[in-house]
Amino acid sequence: GRAAPATCTLLGSLSNSTLLAPTKTRIFTNDGPRGDIDYSHMAMMAQMPPKAPWRWIAVWQSAHSKEGTDDQHFRCAFSQDARGWTASVSMSGMRELAGPVWGPVLHTVGDVLWLFYSESPTCKRSAPAGNPELPNRWCPGGHIKYIKSENGIRWTKPVTIYTQEKDGNVPKVLANQMIITRKGRWLLPFWQEPPSQWEPTVACPSMAPHKAGVLYSMNQGKSWKVSDALQDTHTYLFEGTLAQLANDTILQLFRTNTGAVYQSFSYDEGVRWSTPEPTSSLPNPNSKLNLIRLEGSDVLAVGYNHMGGPNMPRARSNLFVSLSLDSGSTWHKISEIETDPSVFSQWHYPTLAQEGCRLFVAYSSLHKSMYSFEDPKVIGGVHLAEIDLSRADLSERSLLPLIDWKMPWEENDEFMAVPKITIDGRIALDSR
Repeated sequence: GRAAPATCTLLGSLSNSTLLAPTKTRIFTNDGPRGDIDYSHMAMMAQMPPKAPWRWIAVWQSAHSKEGTDDQHFRCAFSQDARGWTASVSMSGMRELAGPVWGPVLHTVGDVLWLFYSESPTCKRSAPAGNPELPNRWCPGGHIKYIKSENGIRWTKPVTIYTQEKDGNVPKVLANQMIITRKGRWLLPFWQEPPSQWEPTVACPSMAPHKAGVLYSMNQGKSWKVSDALQDTHTYLFEGTLAQLANDTILQLFRTNTGAVYQSFSYDEGVRWSTPEPTSSLPNPNSKLNLIRLEGSDVLAVGYNHMGGPNMPRARSNLFVSLSLDSGSTWHKISEIETDPSVFSQWHYPTLAQEGCRLFVAYSSLHKSMYSFEDPKVIGGVHLAEIDLSRADLSERSLLPLIDWKMPWEENDEFMAVPKITIDGRIALDSR
């Protein structure tokens, strides 16, 4: 077996620089539009069980051209040191239905690696009338399932834990890690995402509500129950991410379309949740974020997209990591993983993992076709950044400014569009 994971002592800044420079590598590079794979997304990495021949695994979803096509499947790669990675391996044999698989979520418990995901049974979108060259695509999500393995090579047959038919036949989706509370309860965040009403689909309701929730198990995954639903009048709550705080409260953060990360709290281990509200200082350009609690401490880490430049505030070009010493009340920005100002690239969908003072950020890049496809710099794929937590600057100079989220609907209850939000004197996001 392997030694217990080492914790990390946060010493504060040891240099004049306030930001940690990441070490970067690629886990997988797409082939480009002329090859077999030009879409790779929603990557997650985790440590392997002790009996596995490798220490690390990364899993992500891939397709030949677009998200949600018939051929979308999972791929995985392995590593001993999280720096060099094997060639990727297709996991297409796990599919049971005609639709694609979505949102791989990894969690190792003892000698077993769990892979949670969803698979589409229905809800296939027709190609837009004005774009006949686009393929028919499936809406995200479906049944929530899992498979298990001791070595990452041989996997069990899929087990369904929550069907799409539950709560209105709306597809269910995963994106972020399961956590195990101090009392041993398993919490798996999910959300249900109906297709937009202007997207014609087969056997799928388009007017159903968006909802977020948590699947929880009190017997190590043998059976599951669903929490109370979380909803907000003015925004969807996507891609929830969990951490248990020092006082045992569960914090959940959400992607929204308001320009702000939203938060909710549970005081009963994930069953009931407080009314979602904006965080104090984390903006959100409508993009996934990932929250973890650092090993052996109550320090929180979050990987997220900050707002883009003033001309493209929604751009997912700024990918940052911040730490919180006070249960998410304030945040210290410690690293800028990507800051590509180009509006034709997206660095996004971060997922964090930790080994001692090594903090890893797995993320994907999607590039639009303005550039040459032969240039590897502009071909998308799955990336990995590593930063040294022991050198993180936790002084006041690294604190993110608090934001007064003045939402237009506070003055006009009929306002339902994306609000205007000002950060540092600039409009960060508006309804256009």
